Order: sequence, then structure tokens, then C-alpha cells
Amino acid sequence: MKQAERRRLGIFLCYDPDGVIDDYITYLLNDLKENLSQLVVVVNGRLSPEGRKRLETITSDVVARENLGFDFGAWKFVLTEYLGWDALENYDVLVLLNDSCFGPFYPFAEIFSKMQGKADFWGLVEHGEVKTANPFNLCPYGYLPAHLQSSFLVVEDRLLHSAEFHDYWVQLPPAQNYQEAVAKNECVFTKHFFDLGFSYAALIDTKDMDGNSPTAHAFFSPGHLLLRGMPMLKAKAFSQNLDDLLNVHMGDDLAVGMAYIRQHTQYDEKLIWQHVLRRYNIADIHDTMHLDYIISDRAAESIFVRTAKVLVLLHLYYLDLLEEETPYIAAIPSYMDVLVTTMSDEQKSAIEKAYGKLLGSRLQVIVMQNRGREAASLLVAAKPYFTEYDYICFCQDKKSSQVPYGTGASFSRLGWENMLASRTYIENIISTFERESQLGILVPPRFFGGLFLYNLPSNLWTICYDRTVSVAKQLGLHVDICPDKGIICTNSMFWARTKALDPLLRYEWKYEDFEGEPTPVDGALRHVIERILQFVAQDAGYYTGIVMTPEYAAIQTSAFFHLVQREMRRGLELENALHQATDPVHWAAKKRTRSARDWLKRRVSVEKWTQLRKLYYKLGGKGIE
Repeated sequence: MKQAERRRLGIFLCYDPDGVIDDYITYLLNDLKENLSQLVVVVNGRLSPEGRKRLETITSDVVARENLGFDFGAWKFVLTEYLGWDALENYDVLVLLNDSCFGPFYPFAEIFSKMQGKADFWGLVEHGEVKTANPFNLCPYGYLPAHLQSSFLVVEDRLLHSAEFHDYWVQLPPAQNYQEAVAKNECVFTKHFFDLGFSYAALIDTKDMDGNSPTAHAFFSPGHLLLRGMPMLKAKAFSQNLDDLLNVHMGDDLAVGMAYIRQHTQYDEKLIWQHVLRRYNIADIHDTMHLDYIISDRAAESIFVRTAKVLVLLHLYYLDLLEEETPYIAAIPSYMDVLVTTMSDEQKSAIEKAYGKLLGSRLQVIVMQNRGREAASLLVAAKPYFTEYDYICFCQDKKSSQVPYGTGASFSRLGWENMLASRTYIENIISTFERESQLGILVPPRFFGGLFLYNLPSNLWTICYDRTVSVAKQLGLHVDICPDKGIICTNSMFWARTKALDPLLRYEWKYEDFEGEPTPVDGALRHVIERILQFVAQDAGYYTGIVMTPEYAAIQTSAFFHLVQREMRRGLELENALHQATDPVHWAAKKRTRSARDWLKRRVSVEKWTQLRKLYYKLGGKGIE
């Protein structure tokens, strides 16, 4: 122990539904134990044999128990049963913490040294008081008091050996659910002992961040905390709802924090990604980390080193599009191989004639069965060729007969342009993969033009969710797939690290697995394959990002801003219309029932009009059709 004059007892809580002990935990505990006289690790619920073995290399005091009472319940168990209260007489300081944070980003020894003698108990960060809020309506104070976050609490000698501290733990009932754990334990601990005359302090001063509406800064502003010296990062920051974040800021804070860790600490960010990708939904990870890559198609972003082997796979069917696609084919660097799948010998000959001179001996065209289209191209026809390549680019020609020509052409161009815009762009993509070892797949931006806009309310699942879950089970994926979370991959074109596709490529796909022609316009296996890519990569330990040229970034920015403005105007119009529609007195006074009815009926959907009629009648209205 580095600070031998302080006899510290540490109690660390772990909980993992799979019983896994990730590398970030062993890193944290190895640093922590250097500052302790004794470390007890208590596991709520399942602990795998491998997990126990990993923990026992750090401490002999590893105990697994029933998953009761959350962190306070586990700490109470160790204090009152596993060690017994009398054991505390051997210590000057008690350190209580759980596995909810990554770190430390600098040694715990520095934290203990800085906070020694500051207060009777202390933590890393404080949540400000909110008089108008009562967490889950369960907090005994009737409001949210200022309190230290319970992920890391340190109790010094004066409080540790007091009768009040003993009585608190002996009388503490176990929390029955997460809501009780927050409202009755975390939110109470600080005020309870402060009211009894004990002082407390926080390592990071956040009073100026509280303003008129204090928030849980560890969740909403982790980047700002790190810039102020916060030694740990809350894991759940990666699963925050972007709607909630946008109510506070632009949703950029976690990305700022990760950049700080990467640039200013020695902490290996792979420890973070290992856990996050195993436990959280990839859509949340994408949204909180803003995994959108705007890559130059004109200037090299770094020195490109040709070490990786790259295959560009093209599935081509429409011969009248070959000339239109030629500029993209010409952009493929000369040291990358090109494999084309098509449906007939006639098409094969036309493709070889169109691109043979351009690509030379590195072009190979194979004829596949006319079944499964681009998905069967990827998973059946071309699959044997992948083993020798580090990266794969997959593109296909498109004609969307179910939508107007302009919509289909725009959708097709979005894919080609953001996959193969130029030689420089392609090399910048490979450099991005080489630089970010956890990046698995890059896909084009999500398309929302024309009728595709109406896919947004379904989170772009359309009718494919149930079948995607079924195929995920078929592939043995162990990741969170939720209908309420958005889809990143909505286009069958992508760049991928070949290893990120392993769970998909391991499966023995056959042509017979795919629907015959004419294939359904939605809900077919090929539509499921494009949506499952992000989950395949996540299961393999990689994240998925969206890649686009600066031109497309400009298009997306202006289009999204317009859509936000338009939908907000429509929302306000509907709100005003609803107010008038549900105010019979107003309607009678103005004597404009019929004209107002007609105006409103023209501006809302049939479903919404039916809801308004029911509400109108419920409130006493008459005579509406």
C-alpha cells in the first residue's frame, strides 16, 4: 500500500447479468488495491468461473451473493455479515464503490492525497439540490437533496467509527428496485449524515454547472467533468437517450470526454469499448458518441500506408447503369482487387467489356444464381473470396421501382458517392479503420428523401424487426436489439473490417435461404441482412459508423434543419388546432364550427382526425362529421 499511514478498507460491488468481469474492472482494482489495506469484492448475482478466477488474482476476498439490495445492499452485507462490524476497528477509512465507472484516468493515490482531511466523508462529484423534483416520488425528503454520487464514496475516521454510521447500516432496508436504490439510498446518504453534523466534500466542484436546473453531471456532462479533473467516467453515459441530452446541450459531451481520454491520459480506451459494446445498444452508442465520419474526398487526412489487403465487391445487374457507375469504379486504387457478381453470362460479358480495360487483371466477374440479389452475392457467391482480405467494400446498383425515379436515383447516388467518391476518399476510409481499431463497419448516411421519410417513425425498422431478431438468434448474436432504438444500416452498401463480419460469415448461407423472384419490396431476408450488420459487428466487438463526403454532410445538415423546422411548425399548428377542437365554448362563440372543422380535417391524418372527433364528443361537442 502506497499510503501506509492510512488503513483503508475497500468494498467494491460488481454486477453483470452474464457474470463477466471485464478488463476495465481488473484495471481499476489493481490501481485501487495499492491504496488499501484490504479489498473485498462482492458480486451481486452471477459470477462466472473465469470471472472469479480473474478477481482472485487481485484479492482473496471475493464473495458472490444473491442479487439483493443493489450497491448499498451489497456494502451492508460485507459490513454486517461477511466481515462483521467489529472489523471496522482495524481501519481508518472505508472506501465504497461499484463497477459503474471506467478509470481511473490518473492514479487513485493522487485522489486520496488531495482529499485527505477535507471532510468526514467525500465523493467524486455532487448532484445539486432540486426542490421541485422528487425522484420517483420515493425520496423521504419530498424533494431531491444535494448528494454525492454513490459510485465512489469515502468515509473517514470520525464518521466511520460513530454510532450514527453503525445505526444507519443496521437499520437500512434493502432496496427492492432501481428506483428505491436511487431515491432511498443514494439521494439520502449525504443529507442524512450532513444533518447529523458530519461534513462532506466532492473532488470536482460543479456548483457553477448546476445553474437553475442541476442535473446528473456524470451522465449529462461527463466531458466537462473530465476537463475539470474527474478521474472516472460513468459507463451509462453511453446509453443516455439523445432526446434527454439535447434538452441540456448539443449531445456532444461524451464525445468530448472520450477525445480527452484519448489525447491526455494513458488509459487504454479499448477497456471502455470492450464493456460498452458488450452491454449497451449500438444505436445509443452511435448517438451519444456521434459516430459519423465526414471524410475528405480531395485531400489525404493522414499518411496512407499500403499494408492492408482490400477487396471491393460489386453486385451489378442493370447494364444501362454501367456507364453511370464508371467514375466510381475508376476511383478504386490500383492495388485493390475487384470482384463482381452478376446474374447471367450476357451480363458478365458486358461488365468485362465495360470495366476490363479500366481494371485489368484485378477484375474478376462471377455468375451467381438469380436468387437473393445483393445479400446472396455477399453471403453465398463471394463469401469464399473474403478470407485473404482485411477490408471489404460492398456496393450494388439500384433501381427502386416502388418509388418515383428521382427518389430511387437519389438513394442510389447516396450509396455510391459515400462509398467510392474518389481514390483519396477510399484511402482516407482505410486510414480511419487503421486508426480506430474498434471501428467495424462504415455505412452511407440514412436516406430520408421522398417516401423514405415515412420510415423514420419506425426507427427505420419498417416491417423487419421481428425477422431481424429471429435471424440474430439463428446467428447466435448476444447484443441488445430493441424496436425503440434506431437503425444505423439502412443501405446494403458498406465498408467493413472483415473480422467485424465474422458472426455473419460463419453461418453456412445457401441460395435457398433467400426468397425467389420477384422478391418482396420489404421484409425479405435481404432487407434483414442490411439491418443486422450493426449488430453483427457489435457482437464481434466493433462499432458501426456512418461515413459521408463533405458534400453530403452539407446536404444532410441543410435538409435536417429544414425537416426540424417543418415538423415543429406542423406540431404547433396541430397543437393550436387541437386546442380549438377541444374547446366547444370557443367554437360556439365564433360560430365557425364547420369552417374550422374543414380546415383541421384537411391538415391531419385520418387516424388523428378520428382521435380528435372522439375527444370532441367526450367534451360535449355535437354535430361534427
